[in-house]
Amino acid sequence: MPEPETIHQHPVRYLKPNRWGRKVNPALSPEDMESLHASIKADGIQIPLVAWKTKKGNIVVSGNTRLRIARFLAIKRVPVIFREFADVKAAKRFALIDNIARRQLTTVQRAEAGLELQKMLAVGAGRPRGNSSKTGEIDSWQEAAKLAGTSRGAMTQMKFVLANADPALLKKVRDGKVKLYSSWRMLKQDHALKNERNGNSTPKRKPVILDGPAFSCVQGDNADLIATAAKLYLRDGDKVADITYGRGRFWLKIDTGKYDFHPTDIETTSTKMDFKKLDYPDGSFDVIVFDPPYMVRVSPTHKLNGKYKLMNHRITHDGILAEYRAGMTEASRVLRDGGMLWVKCQDQDREMTHIDIHGIATGDIGLKVIDLLILRQPGTLVRGDTQSMARKNHSYLWIFGK
Repeated sequence: MPEPETIHQHPVRYLKPNRWGRKVNPALSPEDMESLHASIKADGIQIPLVAWKTKKGNIVVSGNTRLRIARFLAIKRVPVIFREFADVKAAKRFALIDNIARRQLTTVQRAEAGLELQKMLAVGAGRPRGNSSKTGEIDSWQEAAKLAGTSRGAMTQMKFVLANADPALLKKVRDGKVKLYSSWRMLKQDHALKNERNGNSTPKRKPVILDGPAFSCVQGDNADLIATAAKLYLRDGDKVADITYGRGRFWLKIDTGKYDFHPTDIETTSTKMDFKKLDYPDGSFDVIVFDPPYMVRVSPTHKLNGKYKLMNHRITHDGILAEYRAGMTEASRVLRDGGMLWVKCQDQDREMTHIDIHGIATGDIGLKVIDLLILRQPGTLVRGDTQSMARKNHSYLWIFGK
């Protein structure tokens, strides 16, 4: 059995903190730092520091924080174990593994520690080639992950985040406010989006980190519904057209100045345009918003008659679907590949309009479903005391992708 190491009560003034500690070791949380300070103040240092005798002095390999607290508390001597290390890399590796073993680390901290360990392993990057038992090669990534108590995947994600995240996002990841996987996925798809804009890949939408969750069922009005969809699916600079803009009530809770925004309508906007015949070139928009009339019974004097050129004042369900089909087909034409068509609709009596529109989009036009949001409208007016089926107090917003 190896002989037990000697613990020396060594003068603090003859110890030097190492210069790599903050880089290779995860920082203590404020709570852990406060607890360690209180413990040393009450009972002294219980776990000996590990030091390395070099020509430049006695370098503390493990225990920088304890040494700093001892100096703050004016402690004269601390317990130290002296060890020999082949080189600085070996000393760093020992310090990192020692801290991993003694601390309660988060997934992010372990992933960062694994990346530092991987740099210190002899083989560098890569997996073993050929017969590794003969060559002595190891999979440095797998070995580092094992030593750090994490996975190779977490290390890969952390490496990408470190290379691509801005300081604000990186701080949120390290503080645990944003999950490692969420940040990696967002940055990865942001990277794909940049390639797409350079013509190098198929267009995709990157996910976004929200202040709070966005739910499929929204209570409120159309402005609340569109604001929820915008949080998920609109990005600054997107080219957006609302081809049934009306009086713009969809956009009351959104700053449209963040987008290349094009509101058109057959009657109410300065740029008057029929949604069945848009004066836009093919593939020119990121998002098209479409909300045609879906009321079966419209009086001869109703504003929708003049606004949308309805054939008569009692448009049929088939007539409504024909309007949707024509508008959605034209909208698909002006959408770029990877663009989105937002379609607002509502069921009428026993007609499940939202199902019919799904069929038109996916079957006739060849769009794919991305999402479906439901708007619950409070205070729906109910006339009379009798009814034969449930009143419709909700509507839908389909999100289709080209």
